[in-house]
Amino acid sequence: MIVVKLMGGLGNQMFQYAFSRELANLYSEDVYYDIDSYSSDKQRSLALYNLCVNELPNWKSVLSESERNKIIREQKRYRVIQRCMRAIHRSDRVGKKLYVRYLNKGRYYNFDPYFYSLPKLNISNKYCYGYFQGEPYFRDVIPEIRETFNISKPVEEEGETLNHIESCNSICVHLRVGDYKDSKNKRFDVLTPEYVKRGIDYIRNHVDNPVFFVFTNDPKVVMEQYKIEGALYVNGFKDYQDMRLMKSCKHFIISNSTFSWWSSYLSENPNKIVIVPKKWRNNQEAEPALMNSADIKYVKL
Repeated sequence: MIVVKLMGGLGNQMFQYAFSRELANLYSEDVYYDIDSYSSDKQRSLALYNLCVNELPNWKSVLSESERNKIIREQKRYRVIQRCMRAIHRSDRVGKKLYVRYLNKGRYYNFDPYFYSLPKLNISNKYCYGYFQGEPYFRDVIPEIRETFNISKPVEEEGETLNHIESCNSICVHLRVGDYKDSKNKRFDVLTPEYVKRGIDYIRNHVDNPVFFVFTNDPKVVMEQYKIEGALYVNGFKDYQDMRLMKSCKHFIISNSTFSWWSSYLSENPNKIVIVPKKWRNNQEAEPALMNSADIKYVKL
């Protein structure tokens, strides 16, 4: 049995689900999901059902309340230890030692942005807690993931914008700005007007008649500080509608966001240009697993 904790927004949920399918393929076992965090999360919801995900068997159907509480306490202890080690060593790679240690207990626990190997464990119950971001974490099930991550909901009010995107050399510019400017998120604050300008210049030099569609969580700041000439701002849609619009674009200038990453990754344009920041995080020690893709040659600016 495999149990995966789902948490975070749609981009993180997609990575966790993709990782669960990789493990299901590795072990030929059923997967169950801990979705309890969404009962109290006021900002995020379980959005995977807007994709072609048929069901998410709940871990409550196979584990008693006492068994679930034991795992929850263990995961909280792990998270405290991991955060303390990261703060003490000032490194975003401290999780590897913990990862190896917890594997001996049947745990795939990892919040580091790097890929750590996935050995097959001779243990009955496996628990997964982390983000597992990057194609290496689902490399053996890529066709399944691409098919599953189509949007299942019908096109509604976003239809007019979708038609426009599909009819031109559309460029998705996704700028996650607002919450990344918060003091607690400074490690993610890597986007600059200069990055966006370099990206736009690169696109203009490589794409005929590009049309820039801007997706952002803070349109006012982007309009004032990034000044993208002639850009069309896309606002007011739900997360899965934004993803459908974004992944339908021909080329991409993305932010250091999992939502950005998935939208560009799922694009079906074989010749797509995907421009990314040189650094995904200010404190990174090496390129994260997100930049390791078999089919995409990222342009790093």
